[in-house]
Parts: sequence; C-alpha cells; structure tokens
Amino acid sequence: MVRFSISVVAFPLCVLSACAASVDDETDTLSAAEDVEPTASPLTESCWPGTVSGMKVHYCHNRSNAAVLNSAERGAPVVDRLKTNPSWFVCRLERGPHGGGGPHPNRWLYTQGDAVNPQHEHKYGWVADTDVASETNSVERCEEIL
Repeated sequence: MVRFSISVVAFPLCVLSACAASVDDETDTLSAAEDVEPTASPLTESCWPGTVSGMKVHYCHNRSNAAVLNSAERGAPVVDRLKTNPSWFVCRLERGPHGGGGPHPNRWLYTQGDAVNPQHEHKYGWVADTDVASETNSVERCEEIL
C-alpha cells in the first residue's frame, strides 16, 4: 500500500492495485440495477475547490449512495458509499473504463466514503466519474500530486 499525503493529512492511496483495507468478504459490487439519476443535472457546473482537515479537495455533486470501490476497476468490491451530496474528491485518475459511458468513460475519482454502516467505516476508494454530476476536469490529476 502506498501512503499518500497532502499537508499534514495522510491516507492510503490505491492507484494501481486494490486497497488492503477492503471490507472482509464484501461481495457488494456496483451493478446496473443500482443506477440512480444524479441529484444535479450532468455537467451543469464544475466541481469547486475546498479543504477538508487542511487537505486540498474539490467538492462535486454526486449520485446518492454512489459506490466507493477499493480499486479503480470495473467490478471491484465496494468498500463504502457516498451518502452526502455534494461530496469531496482528492484527485482524478484516467484508468480502465468503468462501463458508464459519459464524457469521461475512463475517469475515476478518489475520495473517502461516508456511509453510516458498521461494515463500511469511512474507507478511501474510487468512484466512477458517471456517479458525479458535476464536470470533473477541475479536480487535480492523481499523477500530479503523488
């Protein structure tokens, strides 16, 4: 596992492999049956800058209950969910397709989940760009802040 830090906040970043901190025996994966319309019109506004505990992030409008996956790969296990809207994102990564199409079919965003579920303990992971209604070009590239 690679340690990633911005300012004084450190958290795991799993760019090319699965996070070691995934939920034990978690079989929850993102499927087409879970698709829900985003709460904001797609691409109506760009993500906007902010900070979380001194860490530079971007806030974006997102789908309610969006899956946070343990790696930036289609079908990866779900380690948490995004309950809040908007949510904050640390960076973006162009990787393999997530299967959702849209303007950025290979884009993933790194964040921390916020589900209130004992099995999902606010774990860091990847969200498919199609689960984000805001335009994500303003979110920093992960490669630029590593």
